[in-house]
Amino acid sequence: METTKYDRKPFTVNAVELTLDNVGEVAAWCKGTVEQVTAKVLGTTMKLPVVKIQGQGAAKSKTFVANLGHFIAEYNGSFRVYKPAVFREMFQKSRVPVYRGTSPLQAATEQYSTHPGGMTEPPQTVDLPDTSSLESSI
Repeated sequence: METTKYDRKPFTVNAVELTLDNVGEVAAWCKGTVEQVTAKVLGTTMKLPVVKIQGQGAAKSKTFVANLGHFIAEYNGSFRVYKPAVFREMFQKSRVPVYRGTSPLQAATEQYSTHPGGMTEPPQTVDLPDTSSLESSI
């Protein structure tokens, strides 16, 4: 039998790290719920918020729990929870710009239409020193 090598196709996700400051906003984004869990932190028992997300598709019967520090990633409307080390191993920040509420074409058009010279502004010129008196070393 002969095998063939395949590379995993790269894809881009929208993701956010869960923090105390964004728990409510993240829960609303991923259609999850905020609940309190009891945890021991440095020997002290305290209640900490978590976000619970109902599974989708084949995982519809499961509930995923995002603790503080976990990442929640969205791809095509589906959400997934990652522990920090796993997320950082699998993903790197995208170089693709994020356009909120507008398409890339609209953003570019707006950028140029608000620019003082529009898209037809001539490029800047730079004066270069005269090199005609230099001898060629070739």
